[in-house]
Amino acid sequence: MIALLVSLGGSGCTSVRVPAIDPTGRSIFTCNQSTSLTGPADALPKPAYAAPPTPGPCNVPGVAVSTPLPKPPKGAIEPEKSLSLSPSRVVAPVGTEVVLVAGLNGDECCLTQGGRPIKWMLSQDSVGHFSEVGGRDTTTRFASFGGEQGIISPVYAVGRTQLCDQTVDRGTEIPGDDVRVLRGQNWISVSSSSPGTSRVTALATKLENWPARQRVATVEWIDAQWQLPTSAFQRAGERAFLTTTVTSQTTNSPLDSWIVKYELIDGAAAGFIVNGVVATTPAVEVTTDSTGRATAEIAPASRDQPGVARVRITVIRPAHARFGTSERLTLASGDATVTWSAPQLSAEIAGPAVAEIDSTATYDLVISNQGDVPASNVVAFITLPPGVRFAQSSLQPTERGNDIQWSIGTLEARGYRRIQLVCNVTGAGDHRICLNASADGELRHSSCTNTQVASNNISVQINSPQSITNGSQFDTIITIRNNGTNPLTNLVLRDEFSTGLEHISGVGNMIATNPVSLAPGQTINETLTFQAVGTGRQCHRMTVTADGETPVLREACVEIAPPAAQPNYNLTFVASDPLATPGQTVQSVPQGADVLFTLRLENIGSTPLTAVRVDINYDANLTGLEATQNSDNTELRTVKWRYDNGIAPGQSAELRLLCRADELSQAACARATVSTGETQPQTKQYCVQITPPTTRPQEQPPAVNPNGGNNTPPATQQGKLTAKIASLQGDVNIGATIKYVLYVKNDPPMADENVQVTLRLSPGLNFKSVVLKDGAIGRPQSNPANNSVILPAIKYLPPNATLEFEIEAVATTAGPQTIVAEATSARARELATSQETTNAFPN
Repeated sequence: MIALLVSLGGSGCTSVRVPAIDPTGRSIFTCNQSTSLTGPADALPKPAYAAPPTPGPCNVPGVAVSTPLPKPPKGAIEPEKSLSLSPSRVVAPVGTEVVLVAGLNGDECCLTQGGRPIKWMLSQDSVGHFSEVGGRDTTTRFASFGGEQGIISPVYAVGRTQLCDQTVDRGTEIPGDDVRVLRGQNWISVSSSSPGTSRVTALATKLENWPARQRVATVEWIDAQWQLPTSAFQRAGERAFLTTTVTSQTTNSPLDSWIVKYELIDGAAAGFIVNGVVATTPAVEVTTDSTGRATAEIAPASRDQPGVARVRITVIRPAHARFGTSERLTLASGDATVTWSAPQLSAEIAGPAVAEIDSTATYDLVISNQGDVPASNVVAFITLPPGVRFAQSSLQPTERGNDIQWSIGTLEARGYRRIQLVCNVTGAGDHRICLNASADGELRHSSCTNTQVASNNISVQINSPQSITNGSQFDTIITIRNNGTNPLTNLVLRDEFSTGLEHISGVGNMIATNPVSLAPGQTINETLTFQAVGTGRQCHRMTVTADGETPVLREACVEIAPPAAQPNYNLTFVASDPLATPGQTVQSVPQGADVLFTLRLENIGSTPLTAVRVDINYDANLTGLEATQNSDNTELRTVKWRYDNGIAPGQSAELRLLCRADELSQAACARATVSTGETQPQTKQYCVQITPPTTRPQEQPPAVNPNGGNNTPPATQQGKLTAKIASLQGDVNIGATIKYVLYVKNDPPMADENVQVTLRLSPGLNFKSVVLKDGAIGRPQSNPANNSVILPAIKYLPPNATLEFEIEAVATTAGPQTIVAEATSARARELATSQETTNAFPN
């Protein structure tokens, strides 16, 4: 040591910290203090390694990373001065590293003997090799305890126990895979690239107790991964199959000759099929085939009952030289379930425990399938006993005498059908009524109920409608008969009824008759008249009493429906000036002018209007010019429209008739008559006064310019145009042609020139044609970019003259479709515009 320190005093210095001398004498060094030494930079030996290599990942699916060493029983004492080795048995995937830890135990050692040598050896029949050993040169950075240390060969290594606690970090982000090595322990890592067994011996040569100075650990290297089945589903009685697949972890190729054990542990009775017969044992072992699959076949004990069996599956490495071992090794296990499904038919019946003669008894039938697959060809049937007769049921049955049968068909899994059965009770006795249900697969189930019917001297029968409409009146007839041999005295009928019923007398919700007597065999009828004031199910609860007799109770119910919806519509019929503002009606028009009659029919009810007919008849003072399309004008001075498909709620029809006022009249009238399949005809009339025509100044020809040139009026004389466009139809269907009338008028008392008209159509309208009435017009110019049409210019328009255009366009899409007309001229300083919107509906 002194010589070493002297050698540190040469040229070039470096400083190093080393453990301090333990002053207690228990050991050479202490871990809690240190000493700094300074010496030449090249005087210190370099460590054998800078850091342990990073081991490969061990968390391979299906393979446990390690098998921990079991804890010794409480109170157990290790042999004095012995060597421990943990873990003693490990199963690990090939290509990973397993860390083994050896330590010195005993009263004198107590894991405090640091620097003691531990020799590690692999047996000759082992696979694998040592990767790294701990505790090399742990005393100082510049001195050794002497002797061989580290990895001597792939199967032999020498390490030394730790002077201080140490954590072997595998270099991953998972703290749980780090290994904690305490003072007095030594560790080594083992790895193998091929499957087989590594038997590692740890030897503490300094221990005098030879039997306790060495321990052996076994590492089983596995190159396999597996996929266990989780569940199987079959119909009841059918066989199920469970398949486990075993493949190589490194190549993913299938592994044959591996063993998979299947064991029935609980649940439904079942058995494994081996060589075509049911095995007598609850467990079978199946070997994987060339595809790595091991399949077990399971058959249920019952042919038609559902159930669930639980199967434990264990993967076993066989004892075979191919796998480098002569020992079977259990690697993994898991549970799977096999479920056999079947329909479970159930029939339940419930009814009154007590009933009376001449009354009705209502029974509730429920046929259900509590299984998880459908039941097919389900049939329910009842045989009624004497004294009980079928009256009605919520599901139409087939009657064969007293046998009542319902065909239900397929009943879905966990589904049910409920049937309400009403019977007339005609005889006394204890009547037993049984409901039976059957389905394919020999499924059967039945349920019974008893109804006790006692004889009674008072017989009560009720005759009342089953359903009525709110607001209507109906009669309930109660027939009471004395079935006994003695007179009935003080016989009284009381009727309590629901609030949705009102007796015509106006009393509250209970009426009672005056007491009467009834001779043996005598029958009386009591008629009660009610008004239906509510809706839904409304009932009577009647009680008939007499001296010395048990009261007889009866109930009768009626279903009250809301009143049927009545068709309703709004009808308007007006006249207007085609050139005026839309919606502005007129009372008079000058002779020779046009008048536009408009009818609007709007369905404001909740039901369709069917077989709609509209007729407009006009007086002889008027001459019909144009009408909304699809009209019939074969009759004199009459235009007709027919809506065979009706008018749906919320929709409307708008019809127009353009007439000319030809003869002077105080009242020139048009009459619109509307009729539907649900309503009486309704007529509305609108009359206008035809006045003498307005006197217009004599039209002068255009003046000739004495100076030559054109005849353009001076710029100071401004003109004014008005435009009005109107549709001759109401709402239309997609694809229909819409006819429009466009009027352009020169208002000032002076002529105008170069009248230019532009039509702008919404995207759902396609321009079709234009005609200038009483004149010729050239070919219009279309602009598809903005769906506009420019009509050829009218070169001259006299004062107060009107241009009349007939325009057609086709509706191509649903919704409101608008056409805008714009007019300008040489004199006009403002653009004259007008627009019309028509609704288009899908066909």
